[in-house]
Amino acid sequence: MASSSKPAKSILKKRIDDTTTPQQSNASIVSVDFPLAESIASANPAHLATALYHANLIQRRKDLELDILYSTETLLDYPTTSLPATSPSESDITTVKQLLRPFQPSDFDALLEERRINNRCAYVLCPNPSPAGGSNGGYRLFGTSGRSSNFRIVPAAEADQWCSEDCARRAMYIKVQLSETPAWERDGGYGGELELLGEREALSERQRLDDRLADDLKNLEIISDPEGRGVEDRRDLALERGEMAPDAVMRGGLVDVEVKEKEVTRQAVPPSFEDGFDDEDEQVRRRFDAMHLKHEGYSSR
Repeated sequence: MASSSKPAKSILKKRIDDTTTPQQSNASIVSVDFPLAESIASANPAHLATALYHANLIQRRKDLELDILYSTETLLDYPTTSLPATSPSESDITTVKQLLRPFQPSDFDALLEERRINNRCAYVLCPNPSPAGGSNGGYRLFGTSGRSSNFRIVPAAEADQWCSEDCARRAMYIKVQLSETPAWERDGGYGGELELLGEREALSERQRLDDRLADDLKNLEIISDPEGRGVEDRRDLALERGEMAPDAVMRGGLVDVEVKEKEVTRQAVPPSFEDGFDDEDEQVRRRFDAMHLKHEGYSSR
C-alpha cells in the first residue's frame, strides 16, 4: 500500500542557495554591517563619550565582582595561624580588613555560608570548626542559663555557623560596618576602614600601658639625655674614681694639672687691732671681744 505520509522536515537551517553568487552574498553582509559602521562614524561625539563611560562602568563592575569572588575564596582558608579569635595575628587582621572592604552585607552572608559548608566557624579570624548540630530541630535556644532578657530562639542554620556566641558578635560587628551601596558605585570603589570588635579598647589599653611605662621610666631617670644630668653624673663619678674623664687631657693615665701661685696685687699688711679709738681701754675691750672670731690673724666673715 502506498504511503501518504509527508516526508520528514529537517530542522537544520537551509544553506545558501547554490544559485546565489558570492558577490550577492557579500553584498548582503555589507548591507548589514555598513550602516552600523557608517552610523558610528557619523555619531555625535558626546553620545560616543557617554557610551564609553557606561562601558567603563560595566567593566569596572565586572572587575570588582571578580575581586569579591576571589576574596571570598581566599577568606575560606583564613586564619592562616592557629591563634585564637581573641588575639589573631596582625598580618591576618590587615589582610581580612583589606579584602572585606568592597563587600556588601549580602556578600558577607555568602562568605559566612561558604565557611559553614566547609565546616569552619563562620568568623573569618576563628580557627575552630563549626559546631555539630545539637538536635534535629530547626531552631536553637540561647540564654537559657542566664537572665530572661537574654533568652532568644535562633534558626539552626544560623546558630550552627559559629563555634561560640562571641564569634557571632565579632562577625556581626563587621557586617554592620559594610555598606549597602555596591562597590562600583562607591567613591574609589571601596568603603572605609573596618574595625574589629574590641580593637579600639585594646588600642586604648595599649596606649595607656605605653604612657604608664614612659612615666615610670621618667621617674626612674632611665631615659638618656646626651647633654643632660646623666652625663654630668657619670663624669663626676669618673673623676672621683680616678678614671679617665671623657674630656680630660690625659698623660700616662694621670690628669695633667698645672699649679699656679696666686699673684698678689697689693702690698701685704700685717694684722692690726688698732681700730682708731682714742681710748686705750676701749681698744683693749674691743680687741678681746673679737679675739674668738680670729684665727692666725684672719677674721671670719
